[in-house]
Amino acid sequence: MCRDLPELDIDGKKVKGWIGVLRKGGRKFGGFSLFQNGRQIQGFPNAWKPKAIYGGVDDEGANNLVAQRLTGVLQLDGFVVSHTKDAILFEGDEEDKLEQFLVNETKAYAEYAKSRRGGGRQKWSKEQVREFAKSMQSEFTSNEFKDALNNAALPPPETTAANNQQILKTLTAEEELVTLDILPDLKVVMSLKETSEWEPHVTFVPGADPSTLHVIINGLHPYYQTLEAKDSMHECVQQYIFDAVAEFKTSKLLSRVNPDSVRRLKNDLLRARATQLDNADAEVRAQAEADLFGNKIDSAPGQS
Repeated sequence: MCRDLPELDIDGKKVKGWIGVLRKGGRKFGGFSLFQNGRQIQGFPNAWKPKAIYGGVDDEGANNLVAQRLTGVLQLDGFVVSHTKDAILFEGDEEDKLEQFLVNETKAYAEYAKSRRGGGRQKWSKEQVREFAKSMQSEFTSNEFKDALNNAALPPPETTAANNQQILKTLTAEEELVTLDILPDLKVVMSLKETSEWEPHVTFVPGADPSTLHVIINGLHPYYQTLEAKDSMHECVQQYIFDAVAEFKTSKLLSRVNPDSVRRLKNDLLRARATQLDNADAEVRAQAEADLFGNKIDSAPGQS
């Protein structure tokens, strides 16, 4: 799906091009490729993404369907180009005028990019999941893994609870990283403690205050040495918080921890996170558009 843009004149400088929506996209495929005199100035995989259209907190735009699928090409004649020939150096209000034009021209296409008619949310491919699962077969059928399961022996729950409390007692102020005040009766304190490579990779333990839950990561656990990418660490820590909150809340609701109930509550938390990301992105785009057109937007509920 694509169409040509009407030609735009900005102080005698000409802009023409087209916009489109990719059937299947990706964050690096979205955005506008900028050309001058038949030469690409900026484009894939770092195309130009005006915040009023693409949202996000950086030049890559948000990681949503608009940023992944809305694309286009702009031929910019007469505009100043950097000496490295990799950026347009807009002068005066040239960039604002161009962004205002594009916001108006892309509204319908941005909505189409987000709609289910245009493919809906990005789905997991059966082939990709199958290949990923198959690639893990050797890991989960290894002799080391089998030995760990065959030789598994769990101490009595009271012993584990006592050990967790001991880890908590030895926690220092320097090891506490952040406190998340989630609900009036739920506060999560996350810490990183170099305990021992033989201690658990993570410990969930209630504090003296019944509304406080400590998530203590064992920085010496060998598993963390296998996580090379920052994104892997980010996802790992995030999942610990989801698990801890789901277990804590389930125990409050049911007076015990039921695995199925924990997974059900965690599902609701994961869904809430997706909604929160969508809402935050919409707020960024709305504010950028308001700044661009000089309009005032209403504050979000709860904000002044």
